[in-house]
Amino acid sequence: MQREEIEAFGEKHGFDLTAAVRWLDAEDARVPKVKAWFDPRTSSVQYIVTDPATNHCVIIDPVLDFDEKSGATGTMNADAILAYVAREGLTVDWILDTHPHADHFSAAQYLKGKTGAPTATGAHVTDVQTLWN
Repeated sequence: MQREEIEAFGEKHGFDLTAAVRWLDAEDARVPKVKAWFDPRTSSVQYIVTDPATNHCVIIDPVLDFDEKSGATGTMNADAILAYVAREGLTVDWILDTHPHADHFSAAQYLKGKTGAPTATGAHVTDVQTLWN
């Protein structure tokens, strides 16, 4: 059932659900919104987490497209994130890489150039890079 159907459902069955609708509206404004994009080529997931009260968001683990055969990179995944940010009227506060990515290149620097948002990753990323070497 969609939120806008609740009051009519209550009326149809003889009870008042306006308090339930008010609670749902308050909860919707309180709970962060999470939007995920799955990249089937790398089997990785990218996220935008938004504070609905402020429309500020964080981009997490963005994927830079890469073609192994040609060595070419692309920004199709990152551009989809930027389109969502624009469509929803969001302000990007951070771009986060949660861990080193063996399965894809990060689009964090590309997105930083487009949004001006700072980037961050875990303090132990250099330890992992040393291990990989």
